[in-house]
Amino acid sequence: MRTFPAVLVTGPRQTGKTTLLREEFGDSHRYVSLERPDVRDVARDDPVGFLADAGERVILDEIQYAPELLHYIKDDIDAHRRQPGRWLLTGSQDFALMRGVSQTLAGRIAVLHLDPLAVSEVLGAAAPTSLGDLLENLCTGPGGDIPELDLADWLHRGAWPEPRLNPEVDRDLWMQSYVQTYLERDLRNMEQVSNLETFRAFFSLVCASTGQVLNLARLGRDVGVSAPTARRWLNLLVTSRLDHHVARPSPRKVIIRGMRKLLVSVALMIAVVVLQTPRAAAQDDGVEEAERITRAAAVLDAIMAADDSAIPNAILERAQGIAVFPGTTRAGFGFGGMRGRGVLSARSGDSWSAPAFLTLTGGSFGLQIGVQRSDIILVIMVPEGLDNLVSNQFSIGVDAGLAAGPVGRNAAAATDIELSAQILSYSRARGVFAGVTINGSTIRQDVDANERFYGLRLETRRIVFENAGGAREPVGLWRQTLARYAN
Repeated sequence: MRTFPAVLVTGPRQTGKTTLLREEFGDSHRYVSLERPDVRDVARDDPVGFLADAGERVILDEIQYAPELLHYIKDDIDAHRRQPGRWLLTGSQDFALMRGVSQTLAGRIAVLHLDPLAVSEVLGAAAPTSLGDLLENLCTGPGGDIPELDLADWLHRGAWPEPRLNPEVDRDLWMQSYVQTYLERDLRNMEQVSNLETFRAFFSLVCASTGQVLNLARLGRDVGVSAPTARRWLNLLVTSRLDHHVARPSPRKVIIRGMRKLLVSVALMIAVVVLQTPRAAAQDDGVEEAERITRAAAVLDAIMAADDSAIPNAILERAQGIAVFPGTTRAGFGFGGMRGRGVLSARSGDSWSAPAFLTLTGGSFGLQIGVQRSDIILVIMVPEGLDNLVSNQFSIGVDAGLAAGPVGRNAAAATDIELSAQILSYSRARGVFAGVTINGSTIRQDVDANERFYGLRLETRRIVFENAGGAREPVGLWRQTLARYAN
């Protein structure tokens, strides 16, 4: 305040940035909130006039909503270099804000980070001034009249001022709302995440693995995204001050593998993980569905293992959706019936949606003798075919064109029927079976299975297009398998 023309206070949401500046400087500075859309519009339409009307000393709250003002603040600072503390700014950290500050106000602004409350603040004790004091406090306690920390209460209510200082606040509701706001407002403003449901699952895994050695490949694999995407998402958490890393000594040069990941609040970590418990308890009877997902992944692995019988890479790279029906039963003599249960996922940017559950039923004619079991894979090539498939009832060959797909990892799919078909079908029989066409069969969404596995009565469309449901295992295994062959 005494030396810098501008001061920026950043940090996670709800850490008290605005309260701090208004309490300390409310009498000397005019307060202006850029969170209000009308104020923001005025600032963007006439930045020079807006700053001129703001006054001699100003608190600009939520500057990330109008980062273009930084250029005009720079001009004002250069014209009034002898007026320190003229501009007090607050902002929840994001890439655009920090990039604008570093590029525009370098050397003109002090950047301060305000994290949630420290234990010493809550207990009314002086913070340790040296490593020796810290170690002594850890070993012998702070001494004096300072009350002991209630660890259970600290883990439950955390360090954010609102739930910490106001015992009337519903902690679970506050934490849940905090995460929801972060996901739906801050991340959308950053425009770095296209699939919020997948990021929510990623965030849950990050919370569950706090204090552990960082493994980006595993984090990405468990939610079905690539390692670069996992790295980018983790950087979002770091930039938002919700997560930080501590390096540990390692003889290896790959430092990232020697990093421990720490969440800024253990209470937030517990809330994100534990709040899933009621939903997880409702999923206990989804064992059969979990096994179906695992078997579907195994079927895809088995078919792709042999180059001469694998689905061509060119087809999988263009696929909009993939459905796998493991262990489909066919029975008959002259005419027959077929029944199977499977899963469907749709491509979602550089990842795949969680699986929705389907049933396959129908009859067929031809030389069919005995009972056979086979694995069926449907590769949906166009959005229209995927849209038809997620309807309540879908008739193969009627609601969409189907053709037997070519095989061979490097085979070229160039025939007219293959190019015109919305869906390509593949079958791996566990025995000799003639008449393998599935035209005339019907695919229905299995809403009951969706409810047993996800704990919510979700329609197929919501799961594959909106990524509703979550990332309960073995969803990560399934997404990883799809990413391995179809990304």
